[in-house]
Amino acid sequence: MREFLQHQENLTADFHFKQKQIETGLEQLHYIQTKLHQQIDAIVDYCHYLHSHSVGLELGMLFPEIESVEQAARQDFRQIELNLQAGLQRIRQDYRLKSNRLEENYGHM
Repeated sequence: MREFLQHQENLTADFHFKQKQIETGLEQLHYIQTKLHQQIDAIVDYCHYLHSHSVGLELGMLFPEIESVEQAARQDFRQIELNLQAGLQRIRQDYRLKSNRLEENYGHM
């Protein structure tokens, strides 16, 4: 019984550690997304400023480039987010599987 409880405790601690790592990764991803959007907004604002002061900046050429970068970043972030969420699902499934095996190995105590 004592050995079973120790294994179960270790398994649970490992699961919570991995889950926290992925949740932290998701939080960092969302933070980076926010910062990127703030920077893109600042670039757009600066372009408007330059244009309004007749610097001669061709906004028609610049905005599609900015939008292209933003769209690529959104796709990259979405893929990373999907990968992290899939990893979290795998960790949860692995935890359930290992927990069930542990109970089977030690009998239902």
